[in-house]
Amino acid sequence: MKKWNAEPTCLPETIDTELKKFAERRITMETTNLEIIDRLLSWDKSIEPHTHPDFGAFWQGFTDAAGGWEAPVDRAVFGGVLANCFAYAFAAGYCCALQRLIPGLPRDTVACFCITEAGGGHPRAIQSRLAHLGAAANQECAFTLNGKKKYITCAAEADLFLVAASEGRRDDGRNSIRMIKVDAGAPGICIQPM
Repeated sequence: MKKWNAEPTCLPETIDTELKKFAERRITMETTNLEIIDRLLSWDKSIEPHTHPDFGAFWQGFTDAAGGWEAPVDRAVFGGVLANCFAYAFAAGYCCALQRLIPGLPRDTVACFCITEAGGGHPRAIQSRLAHLGAAANQECAFTLNGKKKYITCAAEADLFLVAASEGRRDDGRNSIRMIKVDAGAPGICIQPM
């Protein structure tokens, strides 16, 4: 880990050196990251955003049209092209970013992170509790989850929640956090607009 010199006289030189190093690096993109841009630039027809009456209509059109793109970044760019408002473009990019982060997420799923609580998003602020109930023979482990989350992007449209919950304190006193998948239709889920 690099330690920065805290003396004000040395700080500008250090930043300048780091910026020069960064500028000298060659950043290469994978071919798949450029494919969508090449395709969009080579189209001989104009690309006009469709008017979608609601998020469900946009999402259906987006998943149908972007289904052939393998890379999440390509689907995200395509979602921005299809969107007729910033919220839909953001939602497409957000869900594609989650699919990149968690490759097992289905492409047609609206998923969202559920991290922030009343006390904030820091691990020590997470009070939602995950309790292990054990497992019967030949079955997966069962858990109960209790808690409240705030500021969940796409919550009302979500098919799946990715929830940060505490399993209690570790030996060092830190909060032991686990991310779990929760189906939006699971019993006990209640979404309230803020």
